[in-house]
Amino acid sequence: MGSDQSMGVCHDVENSSTINYMAGYIVNDVDKATSMGLDVLEVEEAEYAVVELVGSVPECIHNGWKYAMEVFFPEHGYIHSEKPDFEYYYEGDMHSKDYKMELWIPITKA
Repeated sequence: MGSDQSMGVCHDVENSSTINYMAGYIVNDVDKATSMGLDVLEVEEAEYAVVELVGSVPECIHNGWKYAMEVFFPEHGYIHSEKPDFEYYYEGDMHSKDYKMELWIPITKA
């Protein structure tokens, strides 16, 4: 039905106090997924900055966002494009200081 790539998706964020978050997998067969009663979020193509994270979850995610907002965006002239952002999780101990994952942030020029 799809890949074994686990991920988290933040989407349709209307304000900073509420987020819509889905945990799931990349799906190639939407019809099969919906027939199984699964919720499917179709995401349109966008440009993303990929931040490689190392460390325990959720601390490394917070550090990744801090880097993106305070360093990457201002230094490179980008802003968040308001499209969904992704957390790509790999196998391993998520509490380990050596755990690796990726944060995909949708971007557009400021």
